[in-house]
Amino acid sequence: MRVRLTNARNRHRPSGNVTPLTLAVGGLGNSQTTRSPRGPAGQPERLFDPATGVQDPEVQRAWSKWDIHRVLDEGWARLGPKLAGKLHVFAGSEDSFHLNESVTLLCAFLAGKGTRETCEIVPGKNHFDLWGDATDPKSTRWRIEHEMAQAAAAGARGEPQLRV
Repeated sequence: MRVRLTNARNRHRPSGNVTPLTLAVGGLGNSQTTRSPRGPAGQPERLFDPATGVQDPEVQRAWSKWDIHRVLDEGWARLGPKLAGKLHVFAGSEDSFHLNESVTLLCAFLAGKGTRETCEIVPGKNHFDLWGDATDPKSTRWRIEHEMAQAAAAGARGEPQLRV
């Protein structure tokens, strides 16, 4: 499998360019630092070569323990009941780091399990404007804060915590 970096999702960067330095210091760089095996010089191995897009299968295997979808799929019989009603996953349809693609797959997995989890792709939003303003009733942040407040109030009254 190859990874192709495009400029379309990097609108938050003035130049729109994705460079090896961007990969080293951005979200991917953070993930490589914490999840990748170390190379001969002690540096984290790259998940993929930014010039060719070719993925490293060894690094991919090392990262798999952080794959939420895989962890849920493999442990659903045990985890599903414990997590019922507790998963709330959001991504913008234009996520700057392509997280919408994996969230879409996770949403399909959860829907296939017949769960009542919140798993949404918010149209027209990217990684940096997804949450919006807490004072705007149309924003994701406002919605989440109000749902949390309603659930907390219901719990304080001893009512079942039904999803809104």
